Amino acid sequence: MLPFFARSATVFLAFSLLFDMAFAQSSSSSSRSSLSSSSVSSVSSSRSSRSSSSRSRDEQYVTCMRQYAEKREDFMQLSMTGYFNYMMKALRSREERILSAWQIPDERQRQLALRSAWRSFGSTWRVANNQLKDLRTKAWRTYRVNLAQCGTGAQDEEGGGMGFDSHF
Repeated sequence: MLPFFARSATVFLAFSLLFDMAFAQSSSSSSRSSLSSSSVSSVSSSRSSRSSSSRSRDEQYVTCMRQYAEKREDFMQLSMTGYFNYMMKALRSREERILSAWQIPDERQRQLALRSAWRSFGSTWRVANNQLKDLRTKAWRTYRVNLAQCGTGAQDEEGGGMGFDSHF
């Protein structure tokens, strides 16, 4: 069973993908109508109207990019919050197990209990870190796939953002 933060982030990702599909349908129909109206008016348009339509496309591009960046950041924050909550529970559990181990008078049994507490915590920590890494990678991949919805020239202009996030 996945830890809480992984389940929450997975649910968030599923809702995000559903929203993306709905957004893609609505934006494609609105872009079709704007293209047909601009093609009709382009016959009699002046140079100033061309620059305003270009400005309008730029604004749509920026709005689209901003929307997907915001979704990625929300997903990252949700993933990190879940991860830290999960790790706090793991630390509390580790503390309880260590303190209970120190109540054991027999040295051999105490050492076994301490070793078990640390191994259990280490295993939990590794699993949580791997799941956080997977969630982070999914967030960035989803973001980059969604950029195609913003137009043919859409690029990840943020450069090394994923590299910075990989340090978590």
